[in-house]
Amino acid sequence: MTNTEIEVFLTIISKGSISKAAESLYVTQPALSRRLKALEDELGYRLFIREKGRRGLSLTPEGEAFEPVAEKWRDLFHDMQSVEVQAKKLVLKIGTVDSFNTYIMPRIYQNYIRDIDDTDLYIMTVHDWDAYSYITDNKADLSFVDSPEYNKKVETKPIFNERMVLLTSKDASLSEVVHPTDLDPTREIKMLWESNFMQWHDYWFGSNTQPRVTVNKMSLVEYFMGEGDKWCIMPASAAFSLSNSGHFAIHELDESPPDRVCYCLSTGDKRRQIATDFIDYMRNYLKDLYYVNLI
Repeated sequence: MTNTEIEVFLTIISKGSISKAAESLYVTQPALSRRLKALEDELGYRLFIREKGRRGLSLTPEGEAFEPVAEKWRDLFHDMQSVEVQAKKLVLKIGTVDSFNTYIMPRIYQNYIRDIDDTDLYIMTVHDWDAYSYITDNKADLSFVDSPEYNKKVETKPIFNERMVLLTSKDASLSEVVHPTDLDPTREIKMLWESNFMQWHDYWFGSNTQPRVTVNKMSLVEYFMGEGDKWCIMPASAAFSLSNSGHFAIHELDESPPDRVCYCLSTGDKRRQIATDFIDYMRNYLKDLYYVNLI
């Protein structure tokens, strides 16, 4: 019994006749009839009622019972083929914090899958505190974060850094370079970044000042920046992306915060060559971005 014979049987059922089934399968009617007879001979019973003067074909009781079995056979055969195809392709699992996944990584992902045919990407957005467990639990091959921590099972390496800049509405009456003391803390859209930034922020604006809005997801910021004289301090990659809309202006900061650093997490397993290759691909892309510096 072969998958071709099963396909012949199911196609005859769907088309209602041997001639129409043969046409849809691009074979001759005698060839299809031989396939059907071979299947019936192996099973030991007839599948269709074939009588002179009778239009179309009807299933025998045995044929009716065999139909769901044949469908399961076809599904199983397709599943086996799918396993073979998937086994030939590599899958790279990447877990990345929201701000990188929103403003830096999408173009890298897009170019990678265009240029690298033999590797598929499985992309996840993770929190800094989850990223290490994603590596140790084999949920991700690579993770990209901006708040590193010590974990003896995970290799943590800096990839690039980028400066922090000020984003305002395009109509804000501020100079190109702004000192923190020129900003009204009550108009801030405050983004919760890593500890070095928060220490800088508390130094200039105080820990008790209440911002207009506080968020922990970079992609939310633009929804609160559209009106009035609100402002936000953010990584250059996010600021340049948002400024492309034409609604915002970017200002440099005097007494600026520490640069944000992107760290790559991995097991350091050299056998995962696709992970190493992706990092090389990523670095090659980033070297052409003027607002980031490779480390």
